[in-house]
Amino acid sequence: METLSNRLFLYALSSLVIVLIGVISLVIPEALRNAERAAQARQTAMIAADLNATLDSRLAMLSDQVSRDQTAQAIIAEVTAVWQAQTATYAAVRAIADQLAREATAQAESLYGTATAAPQQTQTAYAHATATPQAQTATAAALQTSTAQALGDAALATRAAQVATLSAAETALAQVQEQRVGTAVALATYSAQREASLRNAAALSVENAAQLQEILTLKHNAPITALAVSPDGRFAIGLAGDQLLVWTLRNGELLQSMSHSGITVNHFAVAPDSSRIAVALDDGTLAVWRIGNSAPKLVKVHNAPIFRVVFSADGRLLATAGSDQTVVWSVDELKVLAQLRGWAWDAVFSSGGRYLITTGADGSLRLWGVPVIEQDEEHSR
Repeated sequence: METLSNRLFLYALSSLVIVLIGVISLVIPEALRNAERAAQARQTAMIAADLNATLDSRLAMLSDQVSRDQTAQAIIAEVTAVWQAQTATYAAVRAIADQLAREATAQAESLYGTATAAPQQTQTAYAHATATPQAQTATAAALQTSTAQALGDAALATRAAQVATLSAAETALAQVQEQRVGTAVALATYSAQREASLRNAAALSVENAAQLQEILTLKHNAPITALAVSPDGRFAIGLAGDQLLVWTLRNGELLQSMSHSGITVNHFAVAPDSSRIAVALDDGTLAVWRIGNSAPKLVKVHNAPIFRVVFSADGRLLATAGSDQTVVWSVDELKVLAQLRGWAWDAVFSSGGRYLITTGADGSLRLWGVPVIEQDEEHSR
């Protein structure tokens, strides 16, 4: 009977395991598809923003073109007005010249009638009096015509230059637009290929470690001397001098640069939920950054350099070890919960969170915990 019960129990347990495996096999692919859709949506939003910015720039250029067209039209209108004014002036000058010519002719005829004793001289005077107003009239007409023609030619040349400039600007804009679209398509293709490589990478094992290939390269202008990956696998955190750099692994983007005003960073740790980074500085300051935020929370209880900073497994506690003491903090409020005196090179929480272990300069290993005194049942009554 006991054997039958054991068999039934094992049968029920194996059925439950099979059901759980089936549920997991359905849930995990769906979660991966959702993540891929979200990544594609972000990429589409970036391309759309880029294209919108390009369209806005094109509209601004078209508006500027309309303004230049209006300026050219104003110039032509002004030249036309000058031409008309000069034409009126020319007509007035021509009328005055004709009047002078008539008066000179009449005077010459009068002289001719009275100077019969010297006919040759009279004829010469008559010819001179007639030619002078005619020459003045011709000179004024030529001057007015050449001035109007020069102004018209200048206006047409200005208009032609503006049209050529606008045409060149449109051609350059079209070329830049083609280049930007091509660049955006190339970046989207490269990003998709890189994400596919990251998504399809197999788990490392003894069997496949010899087949490692480079998938992604992240560049910085200074050596990276320490490195960590967030527990959720989304971010890579590198230490370069006094800076911490956070990259998004999916697209290789530098998400955040954390500067500490030239103060040396001795150690850093990432919270178990991948939301925070705790930084131990050489001047005894603890800096806690939220990933994506531009400013940290800074607290200083140590009077000497902090050598190590660690989170507890549940992410609620934080410990800093330095040459003056070990401090236990509440992560949410950054409140000091305990100060353990004495030199500590390192500190670590046990996986179950029951103990804090520190190492001292004297070669000792200290185990810290909260004692629980259980009273016997008889005493408790």
